[in-house]
Amino acid sequence: MNPGVTSIAGAGSEVPRAGRRPPISRRSASLRIGAGIVGCACASMSGCARAAAARRVVLYSSVDEDVIRPLLPMLSARAGATIELVGDSEATKTFGLVKRLEAEASRPRADVWWSSEPFGTLDLAAADLLAPAEPPPGWPEAWRDPRGMWHAFACRFRVMARLAAEKAPALTLDDLTHESHRGTVGMARPQFGTTRGHMGAIRHAWGPARFEAWLDAMRANRLRLFDGNATVVRALEDGSIRIGVTDSDDVYAAQARGVRLAFAHVRSGLEEMVIPSTAAIVRGGPNPAGALRLLHAVLGPEVAAVLASSHSRNAPVDPALRARLTPEAPAPDGPGPLAEISASIGPAVEACERILGA
Repeated sequence: MNPGVTSIAGAGSEVPRAGRRPPISRRSASLRIGAGIVGCACASMSGCARAAAARRVVLYSSVDEDVIRPLLPMLSARAGATIELVGDSEATKTFGLVKRLEAEASRPRADVWWSSEPFGTLDLAAADLLAPAEPPPGWPEAWRDPRGMWHAFACRFRVMARLAAEKAPALTLDDLTHESHRGTVGMARPQFGTTRGHMGAIRHAWGPARFEAWLDAMRANRLRLFDGNATVVRALEDGSIRIGVTDSDDVYAAQARGVRLAFAHVRSGLEEMVIPSTAAIVRGGPNPAGALRLLHAVLGPEVAAVLASSHSRNAPVDPALRARLTPEAPAPDGPGPLAEISASIGPAVEACERILGA
């Protein structure tokens, strides 16, 4: 046997010459070609999936759908991507979406977070679920997180409302406990949405003792609780209540439908608490480049103008834009002590559940 030749045992076995490959069967060749085709197809599909992801931005938002949906074509053009909108119910609003983002933390599905209030956003920032981002040039410092985790804009306000035919002096929060208003005052449940933040702000400003005494008086005066701020306004419309503690945009929406509602609260202070919207980039989202473009579009003057002219009538944070678009709105210098109010929300909600049975 020549050196360098491998012997293959078995009768009739062919012994190949050194340095030559053994012949490849047709079946093996077919298998190799098929595997190559599958590999190319997988690579092509993977590339297509990445390209599709780059063309899509997922937006989680608690903004009312009839307000945000007309903005999507403009936002999509600015972001250079198709926008997939994910919302939530009227009853849970921001709270439900915050819980969803927390549940998806290990594998985020959302790219951008746009909340109609600030406190859920602060919770997400504290949980390290948001990514820092630079705002558009010239963005006012008072309306952004110092670390760049979120940006505040498009303000609404906590208000009291009643039917315009009921002429009466402007009301304070303490006035709601008077016997003359027994059983006629309504408010959304304090575990969710802007009512949750409002209760935290009242407790922060008054302290625990005065806040809980006020809750006791409200319970004794038969405060009525509803599933959301829009439901409070509908209760005003049908006469179930006479005074509603709600949000300015819900009052404006009713007025746009022809309901003769008027604001009933004293101006400024806790009775007219500012509620800015907030926007942020979700940490680890699938399309960070598209997310930054969408964030800048959301914070842009075009969106500010549309929101100010909508039934929501959100007041811009830029003083010049606010003076031009919503001159009747309050003009706060900033969103207030949001971190301190946020820290007060948990104890405030606990007191509401204990005292009001919410």
